[in-house]
Amino acid sequence: MSYVVAVPEVVAAAATDLAGIGSTLNAANVAAAVPTMGVLAAGADEVSAAVAALFSAHARTYRALSTQVAGFHAQFVQAHARAGSTYATAEAANASPSAAVQQDVLGAINVPSRHRSAGAPTTRSSRKHPPDAGSSFSPTSRRAGPSESSDPFDSS
Repeated sequence: MSYVVAVPEVVAAAATDLAGIGSTLNAANVAAAVPTMGVLAAGADEVSAAVAALFSAHARTYRALSTQVAGFHAQFVQAHARAGSTYATAEAANASPSAAVQQDVLGAINVPSRHRSAGAPTTRSSRKHPPDAGSSFSPTSRRAGPSESSDPFDSS
């Protein structure tokens, strides 16, 4: 038996939240792309040109990685949404058989009581003879337990 507990609505909400996070990251990447496309050298010297080239190389590497991460994120969101749909389908499929089994069990339990009610009555009130005069049974008598308390949960 599997011990996974998943609420399909929560999984679907998480997929929506993940999609929102992806949209925010994409907007930040687009905003950062323009200023980092080509970093200009601060001065005409070769050190400034080398620093600008280094920053431009880092920007290109970042854009390549962010494109890969965006693709991975999109696949992750799709997988999460599919998982939520799969859980919802499984819950719906499992709800019907369990309800049918429950009805079968209740039907099997209630069969003897239906047969009794259809046949001769079996209650004490249907006896032709009253209980013996020496019997301790009376409709108002109670059966006292070990603590003589009427509350079965009272431990005093």
